[in-house]
Amino acid sequence: GSGPGILAVDCGVDGSAFCTEAAELGLTISVGSACSGGGSDNEVLKKALGAVAAQRNIRISWDYLTKPSEVEEAIKILTKVKSLFG
Repeated sequence: GSGPGILAVDCGVDGSAFCTEAAELGLTISVGSACSGGGSDNEVLKKALGAVAAQRNIRISWDYLTKPSEVEEAIKILTKVKSLFG
């Protein structure tokens, strides 16, 4: 299909801090669920995951235009950001 792919991941640390570090390395990702538009006060996620896990949630999106090389670069950046947090 032509719709986007969306992956929600518990990054193990504060999602906002993780997103900030990723952005500094050139990767834009979001916090929260897709239905919340990335709002920081996401009641849906808090109910489903619990408050702590909801704060650690990041959202990665892609679509049919995303190139394999872009996915590979995103994985490198995500790995590097994760290593910054230990």
